Amino acid sequence: MMFRRLQSRTCFPGSGCDRLNAAYALVVKFFLFSTGCVSFISGSCGSTHFLQATLLKACLQLPLLFLIVYGPHEVTVRVCLYPFISLIMVSIVKAAVGGLMDVCRANNHLRGFLHNHLKIFAAGIKTYEIPPDYSNVVLPAKPKLKFLNKVPNLKKAKKEMKKLRDIQGPAKAANAFTVGQYAIVAMGGGYLHWGHFEMMRLTINRKMDARTTFARWRVNAPYKPVTRKGLGQRMGGGKGAIDHYVTPVRYGRLIVELGGKVELGEVESVLTEVAKKLPFPAKVMSREDLEALKKVHADMEQNNQNPWTFKQIVQGNMLGIRKVLSPFDLHNHGRFTGKFHLPGRV
Repeated sequence: MMFRRLQSRTCFPGSGCDRLNAAYALVVKFFLFSTGCVSFISGSCGSTHFLQATLLKACLQLPLLFLIVYGPHEVTVRVCLYPFISLIMVSIVKAAVGGLMDVCRANNHLRGFLHNHLKIFAAGIKTYEIPPDYSNVVLPAKPKLKFLNKVPNLKKAKKEMKKLRDIQGPAKAANAFTVGQYAIVAMGGGYLHWGHFEMMRLTINRKMDARTTFARWRVNAPYKPVTRKGLGQRMGGGKGAIDHYVTPVRYGRLIVELGGKVELGEVESVLTEVAKKLPFPAKVMSREDLEALKKVHADMEQNNQNPWTFKQIVQGNMLGIRKVLSPFDLHNHGRFTGKFHLPGRV
């Protein structure tokens, strides 16, 4: 369906078309092609006579001088007005267009019928971001994650206690980038089993392009023994045998570090998939994101306007709170509850 632009001309009888406000002619033409004609006229319209009747009904409501509708493939409506009705041209155009919109709206052709011809052609300047420079990036000889042993190579395995402090508080090691640009950062404490290491190694190595990307472990292989007694045993009998080994992780520790000639958008989906499967909350971060996170915590502590901070309350021993706090709480100023981190605590 093609919609020709509304054309106007002056044709006041007797005065020779020399004044602009003398008379107006509104010509609306519809060229019914084979593709647009079937979709527009079929349905509730019925035939071309319905379209002609709709146009006639819309135009008869106006003070028109004459109306011409002709042709099975071309419908032309010509309207000539006298000068005294020049002030209502706006209402005439609204009524004519409103009748066309009613027909199109009834057949769900409003968008394709009118909107496709409201096009604005403009030339603009496009500015593109300069791609990052990777000239100083050196890829290692073995870019993929290496296999980690399930059991440490020890002469004699020794049993250990739980020592839950291994997963409590902030990480003191591997909490900053070394050679990579992106990493999975632990947002809470937990234990990594050998199955988690294999999941990370297989997922990253398969979906990583070794020609442009490299990956490095930032956690050690499983080294902490976990004991367990067999089923059906009685109480007592001493500590059970070693069942498996785990790696304790604290808040803020980097798990896997990636780098190379890649951007974050290329490896973010892979790292996010791995982070969701870890036994503790984790997040994908870049160097800039990690620095911004540390800056946010520093700004919160520096710009805090509440004088009643955790440190101030504990030092004053208000309501005898010292008797229910542990040295762990005093050292970390209440920012951690066991292995969980409280980000809003100042």
